[in-house]
Amino acid sequence: MKAQKLTKARKIMKAQKIMKAQKIIKAQKLLKAQKIMKAQKIIKAQKIMMALNIMKAQKIMKAQNIMKAQKIMKAQNIMKAQKIMKAQNIMKAQKIIKAQNIMKAQKIMKAQNIMKAQKIIKAYKIMKAHNIM
Repeated sequence: MKAQKLTKARKIMKAQKIMKAQKIIKAQKLLKAQKIMKAQKIIKAQKIMMALNIMKAQKIMKAQNIMKAQKIMKAQNIMKAQKIMKAQNIMKAQKIIKAQNIMKAQKIMKAQNIMKAQKIIKAYKIMKAHNIM
């Protein structure tokens, strides 16, 4: 009887040790699984953050390129406007010079005609005085 109780007690002890070991193994597996899940979540979050940062950087780059293009367009338009203004000023100056030259030529022609007329009058007076006519 005593031997049976000892055997039974040993079996119970052995069964309790096995159950305790199984609980420890189960707890360790759960901990390991939780750590893996946590690590996966961190990696996923990092990937999302990285993707967001890349998108943000792309938007900034795009905005900078648009601004750069706008500045170039503005500069080109200013240069174009300056060229037009310069051309208009040159044309205006050419018209003024042409008008001045025409006026100068007219004055010279008028002066020459006056001088010619004076010479004719002088010659006429001389001829009249000498009774050539």
